[in-house]
Amino acid sequence: MKFEIQPYVSIGPLKWGMSNQEVGLLLGPAIKVTKNRMGSIIEFRNQYTQSFIYDSNLNLIEVTFSKTLEICCSRGIDLLETPSDKVISALINIDKGAVMGYDSIIFQEIGVALTGFMPEDLEIRAAGAFSVGRWDSLIPTMTPFHFI
Repeated sequence: MKFEIQPYVSIGPLKWGMSNQEVGLLLGPAIKVTKNRMGSIIEFRNQYTQSFIYDSNLNLIEVTFSKTLEICCSRGIDLLETPSDKVISALINIDKGAVMGYDSIIFQEIGVALTGFMPEDLEIRAAGAFSVGRWDSLIPTMTPFHFI
C-alpha cells in the first residue's frame, strides 16, 4: 500500500480526523496501544514500524513510518528510501520555514515531520505526516532549521 502525503488532508487512505476504529478497519488491529508524554493515544502496527497518534477524541492526528515496509512519499519523494540529505534538500525547497526541536525537523507548510535525518541516525530514522494544529503548541519553542 502506498502512503502518499496530501498536506493537511491525508496520508494514503488515511484522512486526518478518522477514528481509531476506522483506521483499524483499513489496516487491521494495532499490536500495541499506549500513551505518549503528552497523553495522546498511540497505536503501533506492522511490528512497531508504523505509529498512529490520536487526539483526546480518538481522531487521527499523526502517522509515522520507521521502516520501508510501506512507502511514505511527499510530492514524489520517498522519504525513507531516499538519502537523508536529498530528502531534506527537496523538502526545504518546498518549505523554507521548517523548524527543528524535540529531535525532529518539522515542515509546517506541508505537514511533514522527520526524525533521525540530521544528523542521520538509521536506528531512529522515521518520517510522517500530521494534521493541522498537531505541532502548533511546540513550534514556538523550536528553532529555525538551517540546511547547508
